[in-house]
Amino acid sequence: MKREAKMAPGGGQDEDLNAGALAQPPPEFSPAYFWSLNDALDERVLLAQLRDMHARGLRSVCIHPMPPEFCPETMANAMSPPYLSDEYFRLIRRMVEECAALGMHFYLYDEAAWPSGSAAGRVHARNPREFSRKRVGYDEIKLESGKNYRVDPDALAAALRNAAGIVQILPPGAEVTAAGPGLTLRIFKMREGQDYLPPRADPLCLAATRTFIELTHENYARHVGARFGGNIKFAFTDEPAAEGTHPAPATAPGRLTWTADLPQEFRREKSYDLIPHLPRLLEKNRDIDTTRVLLDFYDIWSKLFAARYLRPLRDWCREHGLLSGGHMGGEDELRYNADGGFGHILRALRELDLPGIDAIWRQIFPANPAPPVFPKYAQSVARQKNGPDLVLSESFMVYGNGLTPAEMKWIVDQQLALGVNIFVFGHYAYATRDHFMAFARPFFGPVNPFWKYLKPFHEYVARLGYLLSRGRSDCNTAVYCPIRDVWAGGDYRAHAIAMHDRVAAGLLEHQCDFDYVDDDLLSPANLGNGRLMAGPASYSTIIVPKSDWLTESALKCLADFVQKGGCLIAVGGMPAADGGRLTLAQAMAGKIAAGGSTVSTGRGKMLAVEIDKLFQAVEPLVKIHPPQPGLRVCKRVCANARIYFLANSEDRDVTSEFRFPENAPAMIYDATDNSFARLECRNGEPGNLRLHFAPWASKAIVFAENPAEFYPVAGGMSGAGSEILNLNDGWQIRPLRRYEVGEKNFEISAMPDESFVPARLDDWRGQLGDDFSGDAEYRVEFDLREVRPGQYFLDLGLVRYAASVELNGIAVGAVIWKPFVVEVTGAVRTGRNALSLTVTNSLANAILREGVREQWLERCGREWPAIKFPYDERQRAFEKDSLPSGLSGPVRLLGVDA
Repeated sequence: MKREAKMAPGGGQDEDLNAGALAQPPPEFSPAYFWSLNDALDERVLLAQLRDMHARGLRSVCIHPMPPEFCPETMANAMSPPYLSDEYFRLIRRMVEECAALGMHFYLYDEAAWPSGSAAGRVHARNPREFSRKRVGYDEIKLESGKNYRVDPDALAAALRNAAGIVQILPPGAEVTAAGPGLTLRIFKMREGQDYLPPRADPLCLAATRTFIELTHENYARHVGARFGGNIKFAFTDEPAAEGTHPAPATAPGRLTWTADLPQEFRREKSYDLIPHLPRLLEKNRDIDTTRVLLDFYDIWSKLFAARYLRPLRDWCREHGLLSGGHMGGEDELRYNADGGFGHILRALRELDLPGIDAIWRQIFPANPAPPVFPKYAQSVARQKNGPDLVLSESFMVYGNGLTPAEMKWIVDQQLALGVNIFVFGHYAYATRDHFMAFARPFFGPVNPFWKYLKPFHEYVARLGYLLSRGRSDCNTAVYCPIRDVWAGGDYRAHAIAMHDRVAAGLLEHQCDFDYVDDDLLSPANLGNGRLMAGPASYSTIIVPKSDWLTESALKCLADFVQKGGCLIAVGGMPAADGGRLTLAQAMAGKIAAGGSTVSTGRGKMLAVEIDKLFQAVEPLVKIHPPQPGLRVCKRVCANARIYFLANSEDRDVTSEFRFPENAPAMIYDATDNSFARLECRNGEPGNLRLHFAPWASKAIVFAENPAEFYPVAGGMSGAGSEILNLNDGWQIRPLRRYEVGEKNFEISAMPDESFVPARLDDWRGQLGDDFSGDAEYRVEFDLREVRPGQYFLDLGLVRYAASVELNGIAVGAVIWKPFVVEVTGAVRTGRNALSLTVTNSLANAILREGVREQWLERCGREWPAIKFPYDERQRAFEKDSLPSGLSGPVRLLGVDA
C-alpha cells in the first residue's frame, strides 16, 4: 500500500509558534546517538542500553550495524547475528517495539556502517561485473623507437605522448609506430573499483540501486514497516559515493568517475562523443576546449548520481511514509565537488527530504578561526523545497573523548545558527571491549564520565531544534555557489574556493543571512517580479563572487533578474560563462557598474564591489554596535512570532546594542528550563535591546504581539547579583570514582575510602595525578551572618568540566557549561553552611595515560585481531586539549535582593 511521507509539524510563515509544545517536542527533534552494533547482540543488553538512553532524556536512536565484513582489516567488528538475517530482523523488531513503548523515534539506517549503497557487499555479490564501482584510469608504457604497438581492443582510447603532452589520440585496436625516442603510450580503460572491503556498489548504476533497496529497505519494510510514519519517520543514507574524479593530481595517476553507459548518457544529453576527448581530461594542463568537455563530464555523472541513487531512495521512502535523509562525505570543503564521489553537493542534497551534513574530526570547533560555512548547503536546500525546513547533522564522531559538555553545546549552537535542527551524535557503542576501546571516539554511555550530566543537554538540543524549525526563514539574499569553476580546476578552482570562503565567512561575521543558489536554480523559469524563486524561498539580491564558468542559461538568468527588478552584487569582477569568453556585460548590453558604483539596468540594479565593500551593501538580520564578528544569527518567521537565535562563537564576554527590525515586545527563551522572560527595550524603542553574552553563550529571542501566549514566565537570575562571600579558601578534595583503561575494557571503580586532603582551586592533576579521569568531591564550610529575602546563587568560576552541587545536604543542581552558576535559594541558611561539589573531568586523561597506546598496538595480532587503528592517533591529538581538570574558581556566593 502506498503511503505518503508524514512531515514533521510546521513549514510555513502562517504557522503559529506553540509555546506549549516546547516542553516536550516531537521525539524526532530529540538528538539521537549512533548506536554502534559492533559485537554479538544480546536482547537483554540491547533493551537495557535503550532504557539507559531514554533515562538520559533521549527520545531518538539511530542504529549503526557494524558486521564483521565491514572494514575487517582496520576495525574487526563482530556483530552477530548476520546482517539482514532473520534473527537480525527479529532483534530490530524488538528494538523498534521497545522504542515505541518508550516514546522514542527510531531511524532506519540503510547500510552496515558506511558508505551506503552496498548492503555490506551483498549488492556487488549479486552481479560483480555490472554492479562494481567503476573508474577510468590509464596504463603508460615507454615506446622503443621504430617498434610497432597496437592499442588493446578493449581499451576506451589511447594517447601517444611526448614530454610536451599529447601528440595523437588513438582508438581501440589502432596501431602506431614509435617515430623517435621519448614517446609513451597511455592506454585508457574502465576499471572496477574493488580495492575496498566489503566491495562497494556503483551508485551510478540504477540496477545496483534497485538491488540495494530490495536487500535493505524492502526487508525493513517487511519486518517493521507497520511502524513507518509512526515512530520510524526518517531513513538515513550515509556518505554514498561514486568513485571520485581526480583529473590531474600531483602525486598519482589521474582517474575519472565512470559507469558502463556513461558515454551513451553523455552523447544523449550533450550531443557529442566523450571518448575522443577522454585522454585530454587527464592532462595536467588543459585548454579551454578540453575544460568545456570536463565540465560536461562532471555535469553528466553528478546528474546520474542524483537520479540513479538518491532519487530512487527518496521515491521509495515517500511511497512508504518515510522522509529520506542523510549526508555526503566531504561536503565541508568546496573542493570535494571535484574530488569527491558526489560531484555536486547542492544537486545531491536536493534529492533528500532531510538534507544533512557531517561534522566529524572537529571541522566545527571553537579553535577554528573561521566560521563553518558548509551547513549552509543543506540549509539552503531545505529552505528551497516544499515542506518544513529540516536539516540533519551527524556530529562529534572522531572528536575524541576529551569532548566536554560545553564544547558539545558550542558545536550545536553554531549549527543551529546555520540552519541545522536535527542531530545524530557519534556514538553510543554496544561494546567497548578490547580493540573497540581504540575505535571512533568519543564514546557516550556509561563509560563516559559526562554521561550522567547530559539529560539537560539533550533536552536543550530538542527544544531549540524544534523552535528553529517553526515557520519559515526570513532570507532575501542568495549567493552563487561556483561549483562549475571548481570543476574547471587550476586557477579557476583556486580562485573560486578562496572567494567562496571569504564571502560566506564575511557575511556570517556581519550577521547577514543567505542561501546558496547554483546554475540549476538560475533559470529564467524561476524569475518572478524582481526575485529569483526557489520553491517557497525567493531572493531579491543575488551575490556572485567572480566566476568564469556559469552556464550560458545561468548568465542570461542573471541579466533577466536585474532587468526585472532584482539587485545583483558582483564581487571581485563580473560573472561570465565559457571561461570568461561570454560576459555579463554582453548580456546586459554594456550597462555595467564599475568602481563600486551602482547602475540601474532595467528595473533593477547592479553593483560591482571588492569584497571589503560587500558587507555594506547587504542588510543584516540585526544591527549590532559595536560590531561583533563572532556572533552568528538566524531568524524564523511565524504567524504570531519572530524568532532570532544568536550564538557567541568566541570565548569572551560580548555586550552591545542590538537593533532588531521588530516592533513587538521582546522575550528571551531559555531552552534549559523551557521558560520565557520579558526583555526591556532601550529608550522606549521596540527592537532596541542591550544584550550581554557570556563566552560561548547563546540566546533565543522571540518578538510577539501577544506575549501572554508565552507567559507566565519566571526563572533565572534577574540581575548580575552582588558578591556576598568569596569562597576560595579552606577547600578539601578526595577522589570518588575513577574511570580507567583496563585490560579488557574501560573500568569504573568507586573510591569511597579515600580521605579528604587540603586542596587549592586549580588543576587537580597536581594532587590526583595526570591520568585521573572521573569524579572528585570538593568540600568547604562557610558562615553566613544573615539570609535576607531574595535570590542566592553560587558562581563556581571555572569548572573543568562538569559539577553537581549540594548545599547543606540539599542537591541544588548541576552545571555543565559557562556560566557555572547554580541557584541555592532555599538551601542556604544563616550560620554554618556545608558546601559539597562533585567535579567531573573527561575520559581523555585515562586514555592518554603513558603506555596505553603501546599496549593496544602490542595486543593487535596477539590477543586482539591484527588490525589498524584508523582514528586513534588523530583523536589523541584532540584529547590532549582536555587534560586540565578540576575546580579552578573563583567561587563566590552571590545575592539578588527581593
